[in-house]
Parts: sequence; structure tokens; C-alpha cells
Amino acid sequence: KLLNALKILEKSNPFLNVKEHNKHISIAVMGEVQKEVLLYNLAQEGIQAEIKEARITYKETIEKNSYGIGHFEPLHHYAEVHVRLRPLKRGRGIVFANPLKLKDPFLDVLENYLKEEPIKGTLTASALDDVEVSVVTIKTSQKHTSNEDVKKAFSYAIRNALIENDSILLEPFEQIRLEVDNNLIADIIFLIEKYQGQYNLTYFDDKTIVQAELASIHVAEIVESEVVKQHHILVEHQFSAYAKVNNSEMILKEYAYNPFEDIDAPCGSIFFKNGAGYHVSIEETFDLAHIKPMLEKSGEETFSYNQIKIDEAELKRVFSRSNPSGNKEYISKKKTNCSYQSKELKKEKLMLVDGYNMLYAMNEKADIHLDVDALINELSYYHGAKNIKMWIVFDAYNVDNPSSKGDDFRIIYTNKNESADVHIQKLARELQDKYDITVVSSDHLIQVSIFGSGAYRMSSRNLLAKIEKMKADALGKY
Repeated sequence: KLLNALKILEKSNPFLNVKEHNKHISIAVMGEVQKEVLLYNLAQEGIQAEIKEARITYKETIEKNSYGIGHFEPLHHYAEVHVRLRPLKRGRGIVFANPLKLKDPFLDVLENYLKEEPIKGTLTASALDDVEVSVVTIKTSQKHTSNEDVKKAFSYAIRNALIENDSILLEPFEQIRLEVDNNLIADIIFLIEKYQGQYNLTYFDDKTIVQAELASIHVAEIVESEVVKQHHILVEHQFSAYAKVNNSEMILKEYAYNPFEDIDAPCGSIFFKNGAGYHVSIEETFDLAHIKPMLEKSGEETFSYNQIKIDEAELKRVFSRSNPSGNKEYISKKKTNCSYQSKELKKEKLMLVDGYNMLYAMNEKADIHLDVDALINELSYYHGAKNIKMWIVFDAYNVDNPSSKGDDFRIIYTNKNESADVHIQKLARELQDKYDITVVSSDHLIQVSIFGSGAYRMSSRNLLAKIEKMKADALGKY
């Protein structure tokens, strides 16, 4: 009801900028007058509300051009996108560009994504503004690339380019308007000049209209409080423009935002190895990218690539390729803090297993259709020995496979065109209050995404090692 009422008010006052995210509603108001008017209008709709906490709506932009690569390649997914970011004049907003006139159906998807999803900045996670986002090249698979895959690669590319750039914090500047008695005009001007404001005066017989442009929204609030306190004069606010915050250190300290720990806006990329997606840093993304950026000696980018699609044969070679550095694992230099608290309440244990990911862990050259029975036998042994619930999830895609209906040991084939990782994430969220859940997968994407549901995580190789040890211990008894 509140959201609907605010949306109606926004039609007559677009500056309210009503937004809803994760059951939280944010609105933009300027000054005490607008707050009182908003609360009055809500009361007319039968909604009694109060504003307890107000925060300045900062934005972020960039200082220079930067280049970013995003690669998204967990099992059965593929996309790579290269972007260039360029700063724009204030007030231009986010602009999508296709400088090389690429002809790719996914370009419309990316342009709509920019319109619908605000891009998080790297200083305070505030929305990015006044930046041109140019798509330089796209590489996709005819079979394994979906809209979501391209959007993931696109978001990685933008994020990586932002982190490589120098960001600027922006704050809203305001104009205030006062109608004062002529005998008070000297006091008002002194107050405005005290805070280095610019002003215009319009004189009438016994009144003067004062319009002042103040250095920041902080100053506008201070001036308003002093004017109201000393002279009981009503102050009207009007948005002027966004401009650079001159002293941003205290604001950044207050927010204490670390872009490398934000799992909702990750940096780096997801590449494929040994049957699973794994995370790499920004630097390693440039090294491993399937399309290499061409940089001139000056450091400026030259854009000579076109959109590229790969066929199924090439994709299989990609899936089966070995890491060129042998057994070396790629680990981001700046790790995400993914610690979690142990659960206090005793719940029944449930293990959700990414079937095909486990299959690749058993045998990197596994025939995913012929070796499913062998995998199920291994997991069934562990399930029986540990006496825990175990549900194994397989990608169904275009294969009509029946799912078993058992409760303790269940084989689940996803719906057509639904991936196992998405289904596991959904189960982890839906069942988190009922079960003590462990998700088994070496897919970094799943490991990060299920963190928010409170589930424990175990790699496929770790579970296989436990099964082998259990078998060895059993043989030792005889």
C-alpha cells in the first residue's frame, strides 16, 4: 500500500525518485518542507508515517577512460564481453554506445540492462552516473549462451573497468529560496556568505526573495536549521545538480565500503576448468580472456574486434581444456571475506549435490550420460553410511529424465532450460529454515550465491575424498 501511494505521488513529483529493492523503499526529498508535504499527502491516503532516518543520495562517476573484460563460463554457460568506460559531462547519465556498429541480438539485452539496473560504484556502492559504456566485442555460444549469461559477463566487464579507474564521489547541490522581511536581509546574507554561498535578491515593498546556491547539501541543511532557529522563516529547497564532493574522506570512512567484498557486484570473472566454473581476479581475466584486448603503446585502446560466436565443437574443446599453468589455482589477490556463523539450532541435515559437477570431479573425461549411475552409486553409499538426506541435482535441458520422488535420497532433473545451479540456489533459499543445508559443488558461482542463504559449502573433490576415506576405513576393519 505504501509503495503504491508513493508511486502515485511520484507522478506529480518525479523528484521523489521512488525505488524499491529487497523490500526496502527509498525516496528523495529535500528539506523539511518537502518532508512535511510528503507525510501530509500520505496521511490523506490513510497512511500514517514518519521519517526517522535520512541519508544523502550520493552518486559516483569516473575520471578517465578504462577498459574492462567480463567472462562468464560455469558449466553449460558461456559469454565474454569487452567494454570501454568514458566519463561524460554532468547531467548526461548512463549512455550505452556501440562505436563499432556491432550487429548482435544481445546488444539490445545489454542496453535494456543498463536502463533497468543501476550500476554500483566502487567508493560507496552508490549509483554510477555520467558514464558512457561502449561494448567493444561480444563472444557467445550458439547453444550455451542465454540473456542472463551475457548480462553476467557484461556486469563483470563494467565492474572490472570501474575498479581499474579512478572514481569520483558526487553529491547533490541545492538551491534554497527564502522570503524574508527587509529588516532581516543583512542577517540572511551574512549567514549565506559565512558558508561561501552564491545568492540573488529580488526586492519588493516590504519583502525580499533570496535565492541561494550552496556548496553542498550539508551546508544547505545547516543554513536551513540556523535560519529556522533564529528567524522562524520557511525555507524551500530545489535540486540544482550533482557535483564533486570536495572532502570525501569522512564520507568514505563512514560507509567503509569494500568493492572486493560485495558478493552482489563481484569483480574478476568466472572461467571453466575440470567441470566447474572458478573465479579469477581482474588481472588474470586479461590473461585468460578468449579475445585479447589490443592496446597501443600509449595505453589507449584500439578496437578492432567484432562479435564472435563459437560452435559446439569449439565449446567442447573449451570445456575440456587444461589450465595452461598446470595445477596452479587462480586466486584473487584481494579475497572476499566469506566467513559464516555456525547454526545454533539443531536441524535435520540435507546435502544438495551438483550432479554433473561431481561427475567431472570423479573423472575429468567423464561421459556425463554413461557415468551418472556410477556417481549415484557412490553418493548412495555415503548417504547410507552417514544417514543424512541427500538430493542430487542434474541439468535436464532438453532431455526428458524422470526425477525420483524419494525423500531421503532423491535424484532431481531440473525443468527444461533450467540449470542445476539455479535450482540448487532456489532449494537452498526455500529450505534454509527447515534443514541444515550443505551444498556440494566446486562451481564458484554456486558457492558465492548460496552464501546468503546460510548454507554450508563443500567442494566436489572434498566429498569424493570423504567417500574414499570411508571406504578405506571400512576395508581396514576386515
